[in-house]
Amino acid sequence: MKNLIYQNALLISEKYCTQSFVSEVRIIHNERERFLTNFWKNENIQDNQDDIRRIDMDTITILAEKKLSNEKYVDFLFEIACIALDFNDVKYAEELLMSVTTARFQFIGDNLSGYILQKLGDIQMHYCNIEQAYLYYTKSITAFHKAGNVDAIEMLDNDIKAIMLIKE
Repeated sequence: MKNLIYQNALLISEKYCTQSFVSEVRIIHNERERFLTNFWKNENIQDNQDDIRRIDMDTITILAEKKLSNEKYVDFLFEIACIALDFNDVKYAEELLMSVTTARFQFIGDNLSGYILQKLGDIQMHYCNIEQAYLYYTKSITAFHKAGNVDAIEMLDNDIKAIMLIKE
């Protein structure tokens, strides 16, 4: 499953960057694989798969930062975070989303801000942190109001109503 996150991240990389970027990432990946396989000869490399996947994902995001404009990079990181969430890598998704909201906030439009805040709310729900989820969802609605995204507001209203029921 960890390899699926990486493969999907490569697809997103190709969408935002180029095929040559993906080729460059694959070359780095293969070199890293060769090095780590030799380095961890006496250890079971399977024990280190989370570390290896993290190296792969960090390589992709760091190299993409050099290739993309700030606005495109923010979109790129959001999509990578969504992939991580799809594969239940909640911690990594949260790290990416938080890095976007802190380091690149000025490059986030209102609509994307709404979606980022919504995902952060979803993450807090995953952690059963209902109060924090509620705060993210209400901030998300504010951003969607600014963006005029009525569909997203309606969807979030349902999430907020569910939280209110839980709180009762």
